[in-house]
Amino acid sequence: MGQWLETNRGAVHPWEVDIFGHMNIRFYISAFSDGAWHVVNAMGMSPSYMREKRHGVATVETNLKYLRELRAGDIWHIRGGLLHLGNSSFRLVQRMYNSETGLLSATYHAIAIHFDLERRKGSPLPAEFRARAAALTVTEDGA
Repeated sequence: MGQWLETNRGAVHPWEVDIFGHMNIRFYISAFSDGAWHVVNAMGMSPSYMREKRHGVATVETNLKYLRELRAGDIWHIRGGLLHLGNSSFRLVQRMYNSETGLLSATYHAIAIHFDLERRKGSPLPAEFRARAAALTVTEDGA
């Protein structure tokens, strides 16, 4: 099994909270979305690879669970990894923690596809991505 990769870090700003004083859903999604790019980059799908090879990532499903609310002024960090690697698809997991308390605040799961931008369909993951993905493969009970 691989190790969890730190994918993002930040703080909850006053303009990111809803009327209840909690971090708003769109900022959770943004933090996890930015973090996902670090996981695919660690697999080898760098921005330059995507531009040069005309391949990218298409996310086809996401699931976000809120476990403990974050409030303005809280600091957070995210760790992520891969749960499964298919022929052209992969399952990604990320966990957001309150950095002060260490408590798990939210989880994010996504299914994504290595996508051929010219043909507009899934494309098999290259062997070098598979080798790098092994170091990113985690289990749900880890972190």
